[in-house]
Amino acid sequence: VEKFRKDYAPLPWEVAGIELSFDLNDGESDDARASTCSATVQLTRREAGSHDLVMDCEDIDLRKVVINDVEVTDYKVEDDVLTIPASSIPDDDNLVLHTVSGLAPAANLQLSGLYKSSGMFCTQCEAEGFRRITPYFDRPDVMTTYRVRLEADSKSYPILLSNGNKVETGEVE
Repeated sequence: VEKFRKDYAPLPWEVAGIELSFDLNDGESDDARASTCSATVQLTRREAGSHDLVMDCEDIDLRKVVINDVEVTDYKVEDDVLTIPASSIPDDDNLVLHTVSGLAPAANLQLSGLYKSSGMFCTQCEAEGFRRITPYFDRPDVMTTYRVRLEADSKSYPILLSNGNKVETGEVE
């Protein structure tokens, strides 16, 4: 699908930051969604009024949606788009959206989003791969800072690498 600059309108939300926590696991089968990504997105309203929260969301098992510590159950995922109705969004100017997505990296043969290649977990988020990891405004005009946490079995995956500066490392029990 071709996209043009004229087709973009500013979002009613600004993304102040996003934290991603990956729990990387091999499933019993390639298509088992044994890996998860928990995402916490800090949002600030850019314009007054009530707006649905509409995010790209492709080929993930969306397991949880929470806004400001309240679970949202009336969301819809249709045609690779997550829609949270305005009626489920608090009137606050600052929102915290938390989602949990189930992923099947070994079954992802598009080499976009989170996938496995030669026994390694890999990601490819450009141009539109991030939507295959977590619901997000997956478009080039939405910029923010990221904080990423990786967790995996240390025997199977002794080296975990992410862009950015390493903040800490350690064993999880």
